[in-house]
This record gives sequence, C-alpha cells and structure tokens, in this order.
Amino acid sequence: ELTESLAVTRGTRLAGRQLTVLVDEVGERRITGRHAGQAWELDGVVSAPATTGVNRGDMVEVEIAGPLGFDLEGAIRRPPGETA
Repeated sequence: ELTESLAVTRGTRLAGRQLTVLVDEVGERRITGRHAGQAWELDGVVSAPATTGVNRGDMVEVEIAGPLGFDLEGAIRRPPGETA
C-alpha cells in the first residue's frame, strides 16, 4: 500500500507535464510505453489513447493527466515526426 501511495504522489506531481515516451505496445484503443524515468519491469507504464500513425518504437510527447495506480495516464500531444 505504501509503495502504491508513493507512486500516486509522484504521478500527481507529473500531472500537466509533457514527457517523451518510447512506445512499447500499440493496441486498437491505447498505447503504452515508458518515459526516461521508468525502469523496464520495475516501474509502471505511461498509457494514452491510441493515435493514428503511432507505432511500436516511436518516441511521442505525452501530456500526463495523472496517476492510475502505479501507472501514468495521459494524451499524445505530439506524434512522431511532428515538430513544435
């Protein structure tokens, strides 16, 4: 319970920030991936609604909405290949 509480606190602090996420999985409705601060098989993932043109291995900018347990929930703000 303590570990999840700490993860939720950290996720809450990230709300509103844009993070670069490496896409691990692309489903019909959602993508999941990890930002540079998340360790493979140790930390949670970043999850966002799927966007056309996003593929596994892409780097996308995700605006974090907040925590979802150990994971982070967000929305893709900049798909791969799109510049600011």
